Amino acid sequence: MAYLPERVQRIISARLRDYNCSPDAEAAAPSVLDAYGGVAICSNGCYKSLHNFKYLKASLFEADLSTPGSPIMFVEQAPALFFANGPYIRTKDVFNGEPVYVQLRSDQVTEFSKCLKDTALIRQLRETAPNAKKDREFERQPRILVKSADGWCIQSVTAYRGGKNWSTDHCGFHIMRFGNDSNTVCFKTMPSDWTEAPIMQPSEGKLTSHPRKPRTFVTGAQFFFDVGSRLVIFSDHAKGTQYKPKPTRNQQFHTDGPLEYAAIWDKDSNLILTGDPSDFKDLPVPDPNTCSRSALMAFFSNTCLGTASTKNTSLKVDIPLGCCCLFRFDWLHHGWKCLNPNNEALLPVHFRAHFYLLRGSLRELPMVDFESLLQFLSSLSLHPHLSDAAQLSMLDNLQTFVPYANMAASSTDYSLQPLIQVARKRKYTLFETQDKLDNALKKKRME
Repeated sequence: MAYLPERVQRIISARLRDYNCSPDAEAAAPSVLDAYGGVAICSNGCYKSLHNFKYLKASLFEADLSTPGSPIMFVEQAPALFFANGPYIRTKDVFNGEPVYVQLRSDQVTEFSKCLKDTALIRQLRETAPNAKKDREFERQPRILVKSADGWCIQSVTAYRGGKNWSTDHCGFHIMRFGNDSNTVCFKTMPSDWTEAPIMQPSEGKLTSHPRKPRTFVTGAQFFFDVGSRLVIFSDHAKGTQYKPKPTRNQQFHTDGPLEYAAIWDKDSNLILTGDPSDFKDLPVPDPNTCSRSALMAFFSNTCLGTASTKNTSLKVDIPLGCCCLFRFDWLHHGWKCLNPNNEALLPVHFRAHFYLLRGSLRELPMVDFESLLQFLSSLSLHPHLSDAAQLSMLDNLQTFVPYANMAASSTDYSLQPLIQVARKRKYTLFETQDKLDNALKKKRME
């Protein structure tokens, strides 16, 4: 997949709204998402096959170990959901006139300790530095401490606005704030405009500075973090033979959005700090007028989707050229392979645009976990200064593929339940044969 150009996305979004395809205005996600809701699925593989993203080497945060003041801050007793506890090292970057502090991970302590003479401090760092991969397949993005007009804020490095031309001292999306008034608050939910500052709630949490002592640091020592202020795209070079076009394959059955939500949210998408992120509950069957929707567009012929039948087989949903197939996020479907109808050895030119019409409920966004949601909101808060790399990063967190591996065996796990059982639970219709599906679609197009 690849994200569509912003101009194209706005055109598609406007057309879908004109045809009353978007959720009702009160339920729809902020209009800013109209520029970031579309992806392109091509006949030659993954959106990362040619380009990826990384932090520009020249922008990497460098620890400031020589300037007077507090070289290290410690955050304690913060809600575990935010992964905000631990040591933060002062860097040479400055935001709003104050240094930026970057969270030190457990795997970085050994290298950073080479800059230290204080054995007690080294021991404290080992005891408090967090494990970025705890309970996750991929590492969390480190947190940073930045100064805003209201106090010290903790945010993901993804949301950092350093080096960008902003007309305000608002630091962007952040998860905690240690206020100038001595009150500590944390993330609760988002306002109607998701690019604005989040709505906060009272929170536990303590920010303390480690006093600088003589002979704490090794003279002339340097330490660079592996994250920085600027994310850039780079090319993943491969052999020319690997660029050879390939036909698309039938995808695995999946939904575009979640069928469950973690018990850290209430019905209005307010964060419950005492909730258990490992306790999942069924999302209510959505109202078709307000729910998130997918729109798959036929820019070329042979654009089809597969849907489950009552016989645990796949039926083809053909999308006529110039039309789009609109469906709920909880619909079980798969992309259909695209082959020349007369000669399977020939590859048709193929590109299908998939646009996600998101509603404004945070708990229903298609994210793997709470961390992915934080990263998504962090990237979005950079609007209108999202670089191509930042948009790829945001797409990386917008997980819209929840696979269903087993078509027959019974299980309490949604991903292992038989398709018929899931369909009945979500209250949509499965057809027995291709003819019955085709007839139903024909009637729908005539309405």
